[in-house]
Amino acid sequence: MKTLCRFLSSRWLALAAIAVAFGLGALAQAKSAPSELGIILVDRNAFFSESSAGQDVTRQVQEMKKQIENNLNDKAEKLRIDEEQLMGQQSLLTQEAFEAKAQKLRDSRLALQREADQRGRLLQNGVQKAQYQIWQTASPILDAILKEKQAVLMIDRSAIVKGSVDLDVTATALQRLNQKLPAVKVELVQPQQPQGGAATGAATSSNKTQAGKPGQ
Repeated sequence: MKTLCRFLSSRWLALAAIAVAFGLGALAQAKSAPSELGIILVDRNAFFSESSAGQDVTRQVQEMKKQIENNLNDKAEKLRIDEEQLMGQQSLLTQEAFEAKAQKLRDSRLALQREADQRGRLLQNGVQKAQYQIWQTASPILDAILKEKQAVLMIDRSAIVKGSVDLDVTATALQRLNQKLPAVKVELVQPQQPQGGAATGAATSSNKTQAGKPGQ
């Protein structure tokens, strides 16, 4: 009887161990494959707005905008003072001299507007470059998560009306992105010139020179 009990007990323990092992295996499989369709979700905008690098970019842009605005305001104030002084001198100047000075001030104001527009474009180029660096770092992270989850498709959360939170890997991606790229420096970036522009200009100049030679 005791032998039978020991046998049944050992059989029960063996079956229990198998059941536990099977359960752990199923759990691990469930974690690696979030859905039967192999789909996971990610919020790409979060990389630029919620990541450490993205928030650092926002902070720098705000500071740079403030510096640019202060500099332009100082120049605009100087122009305003010069305009007031010219108006006060109008009776002392000839009409020709007054118009010349007034035109010079108008040109300065237009130049100031062009400078403001240019600085805005340079800053926007800098933001785009910084965001590109963030995305270049985030892209291989997403590739790794896609492989870890054994998923075949990653969809931007903005394209989903409703979806399970379990499918969203944004938090994991952000955590790894923050470790990999905690900050990005924002700089004023000049627009890139077309690479073929210089060559085309040189070729055109060469053709004109050859066309002007006698006997051609």
